[in-house]
Amino acid sequence: MNTIRRRAYTLVELLAVTFIIVLLVSAAVPAFNAISKSSSATQADTFLRLGLASARNAAIASAGPMRAAGAVDAVGFSSIAGAGVLPELEGDTAAAVFYDRGGRVQIRMYREVGWLRGVDGVARPVFAPDPTADVFTLPRYFQVSGLAVPRMVDADTDGGAPYTWYADTRYDPAEANWVFPETDFYDRTVGDDGRKRQTFIVRFNAVTGELSTDDRQVLLWAPSPEISFRASGIWRERNFRPDRNPDQRKVVRNILLGLREGPVANFGPDRERLIGDISTDTVLARPVRQLALYDVRQLAPAVRRQGAPPGFQGVDRGTGCLYRSPTGNNPPEPLYDVAVQANRAMPEVADFYIIDRYSGLAVRLDREETP
Repeated sequence: MNTIRRRAYTLVELLAVTFIIVLLVSAAVPAFNAISKSSSATQADTFLRLGLASARNAAIASAGPMRAAGAVDAVGFSSIAGAGVLPELEGDTAAAVFYDRGGRVQIRMYREVGWLRGVDGVARPVFAPDPTADVFTLPRYFQVSGLAVPRMVDADTDGGAPYTWYADTRYDPAEANWVFPETDFYDRTVGDDGRKRQTFIVRFNAVTGELSTDDRQVLLWAPSPEISFRASGIWRERNFRPDRNPDQRKVVRNILLGLREGPVANFGPDRERLIGDISTDTVLARPVRQLALYDVRQLAPAVRRQGAPPGFQGVDRGTGCLYRSPTGNNPPEPLYDVAVQANRAMPEVADFYIIDRYSGLAVRLDREETP
């Protein structure tokens, strides 16, 4: 009987095959990474546009702007009471940009539900999240900044005055500044750390869906997920507890109207603690018209080339952005040392968008058109 002798591979042949496999893998990995980054960039662009479109479409579906309903006078909020609410679905809407710990940026849809006259005597619109709207979370490392035009950032105040927006020596109020959503650099376990929370919005007029030209401050209701501080004081009342009411618009209305469980002589100070700038559950915001979308992993080396301060580590492992993590057991706070360098570096890496005033659509700019 004939037998077939099988010859084994020689060592040289095995090494040759292994070498070819290594070459193929080394060529494929960069290509795969490039495809993955391109896919993430496309997804980030899509989600940003969807978030803006969601707010604009909701504005068009609104019943009517509050000025048409006679809720405010011709110059805004100058003659109204200390607080009040609007009829359902009658206010403006906003696409609000939020940062969550870990580096994820979200576009959330908000509705105008009323107004609050703060301790500074200025009445501001109050917006609450729409529970029926989608939240658009951008891919990891893709982040959004808003352009604060000159004189939009408040001057630095050593006393920590309320209702100051990005008031810090990090920024020069006389210059245009790209600001990051500082919405989750605060102590969630207390009720009065809201002054650290600030961001920007794109605001749309009710009915028309046009970009709002009102660039005044607004308050966003964005309650802390912690409930420990809600066990005492004014925070314990059920009507005011966000963890006991699924529709946050109802909670905001209860606070603005002072719908307490028992009688009270003067609810103003408590209302300010619950929903004013000092409240942990609110975010101070201003409308912007221009946005920057970027991969923070590309922004970090561009910032370093602009002369970042000693000790700059790039993308912080704890925050997932250019803000530093707090040291030791210190509570979170917005630790950001490279505002000037980031302003200069942004045109190198970011995609820029301007919101068309009449259509309300995001228009992507060419690099030579960027600010």
